Amino acid sequence: VDASGGADLLQAAADGEQSSNHPLARSIMETAVKARIEPSSIESYEELHGRGVIARTPSGTIHVGRSGWLQQLNPGIASQVTEVEEKIAGMSGVHVMRDTDYLGAVGLEDKLRRNAITAVEEMREIGCRRICIFTGDRLSVAKRVGQAVGVDSIEAECLPEEKHEELKYLIKKGHRTLVVGDGINDGPILATADVGVAMGLSGSDIATNSAGVALMNDDLRHVPFLLQLARRTRRVISQNISMSLILAVVGLALAATGTILTLWVAPFYYALGYVIVIANSLRLVRFGEDYSEQEQARQRAEAEELSKPRRRVPALG
Repeated sequence: VDASGGADLLQAAADGEQSSNHPLARSIMETAVKARIEPSSIESYEELHGRGVIARTPSGTIHVGRSGWLQQLNPGIASQVTEVEEKIAGMSGVHVMRDTDYLGAVGLEDKLRRNAITAVEEMREIGCRRICIFTGDRLSVAKRVGQAVGVDSIEAECLPEEKHEELKYLIKKGHRTLVVGDGINDGPILATADVGVAMGLSGSDIATNSAGVALMNDDLRHVPFLLQLARRTRRVISQNISMSLILAVVGLALAATGTILTLWVAPFYYALGYVIVIANSLRLVRFGEDYSEQEQARQRAEAEELSKPRRRVPALG
């Protein structure tokens, strides 16, 4: 790859992505900072969800995003895009075009989280019948990740509205759905799912605001833990309601006799119901959590590793 060409590609990518909150945009900007590239001032900026961004700069109009979108704008770059995608096979490509000149793509290699396989296995153990991947990434990338973690089906190169339609189809078929996402394009699908879970560290603001649950870190094992905790909570609530009703019925029976539940004993019997319910609920406080110093240190180290930018490979057109 020619050094000056690579710098020009990264410069244009940084110019286009400087105002975006997308996780891939943040990775590109981190690389630009390390390469001492200063983004140019922009005259206007437009973000098209699921497609890319348009930034107008003094040097021209920058388009950064999906290859299919750029080819719709300029069909003449199809052969160049094909050549570049062969170079970044297995990576997520962020393609860049200035005016009508195709500059190339920045390839981002997804690192499979070490707990992803464990999380999928645990979700199957607790009764999840179908686990799917909906992604805007290329099919080759999605297949590699899907086969590694062992999901049931993969829907790749999806636009946000296509993800939404797929989810609505599953709901219409009677499935209860839980969606985990962190991207800026995951807002609609997180809001539509029965339960939407946004990943904490890497999640965009839109994903976090659209989800019903926001995890405080990016440990995927907290997803099956969340399901187990929800089931245990429901069980404890049912137990509390049952015990309260039993105590109420017994209390009425004792009060009717007027011998055991006297005026002086009744307040203590009344408080007994609260004590039992609170004591039973306290069993949830430490449910499934490991608070050892070793576990906390491991989670901090993992969070720092996940926050590092992914490896990027500029590929020129």
